[in-house]
Amino acid sequence: MCCAGAPLIAGALGGIAVDPLRRAGHEDQDADLRPARHRRAVPHAGHPQFVYVAAKQGALVVANAFQQAARHISYRSMPRITFTSPTIASTGLTEAQADEAGMDCECRVVELADIPRAIVSRTSTGAVKLVAERQTGRVLGVHLLADGAGDAILAGVYAIDAGMTVTDLAESWDPYLTIGEGLYLAAQAFSRDLSTLSCCAV
Repeated sequence: MCCAGAPLIAGALGGIAVDPLRRAGHEDQDADLRPARHRRAVPHAGHPQFVYVAAKQGALVVANAFQQAARHISYRSMPRITFTSPTIASTGLTEAQADEAGMDCECRVVELADIPRAIVSRTSTGAVKLVAERQTGRVLGVHLLADGAGDAILAGVYAIDAGMTVTDLAESWDPYLTIGEGLYLAAQAFSRDLSTLSCCAV
């Protein structure tokens, strides 16, 4: 179960008790070693069910169990990719999640039909959306619906990890004729009218 990203937890239904670092040893360890007929393993499905999440959790469990590493995992910028056609890719908060958390956010959406790569590829169904904190411009979420979105989302992961703002993104490098250019255009849209930009979005 742990390898599948679902650690066993103790509770009303039994199971193996673990601390926040996923370690099983503690003062009440004998209670966890009682015969299996007196307890049930309860899969904990609270974490995202992605292969790369399970791999990272597995590495963390080994490091904490055998090296006393006391490592933790942050899911704040974890990418979520659904391989549909077009691909759906997200990282960070959605607008609804930011609102629910009481954050004052603003968003910009750029239709794929306005992104040069999509125009050239004749795949203009989709969009790019940036969610940012209104007062600071800090990037809270990046969401893409586009062919190649799974590759482009990594830029969003790095932007959130680095605490970048939409101004940082708008002033950063922009590779022309890539789907990733959509992030740059969405960042530009916070302060500029995209219809006034040149073909290279400057």
